[in-house]
Amino acid sequence: MNSPRVRLIITLVLTIIIGVLSSLFATEITPDGVIDWSLTYKTFSFWGLLVTSVIWIVIHLIFLKHDENILKFTDDAHCIGHIRKTKLDGYAALVKNDPTQANLINVTDLLKDLKVKTR
Repeated sequence: MNSPRVRLIITLVLTIIIGVLSSLFATEITPDGVIDWSLTYKTFSFWGLLVTSVIWIVIHLIFLKHDENILKFTDDAHCIGHIRKTKLDGYAALVKNDPTQANLINVTDLLKDLKVKTR
């Protein structure tokens, strides 16, 4: 769902489906030109509209979450923190796979590499 074209197609298709179902629903609950709300739960279009609307909301919440995750990386502090965490995870994996590597890592050099200010 990273592709803007895929997002556009999904949004467009769901919007068209909701529009058609809304029109169909309006037609189904007005059999003689008068709205009969008691027909609401008996119509296919109501349930289709409800399901499609929920899907539309869920998909847009997924899009929103994705966008929020990307926006985190516009903050320099977050990027630096992410890089430091990734490097530390790499060192941890190295030491976990081969504990003898722990002796080869100079803590001072590691802190300099991670650009951690020490007193």
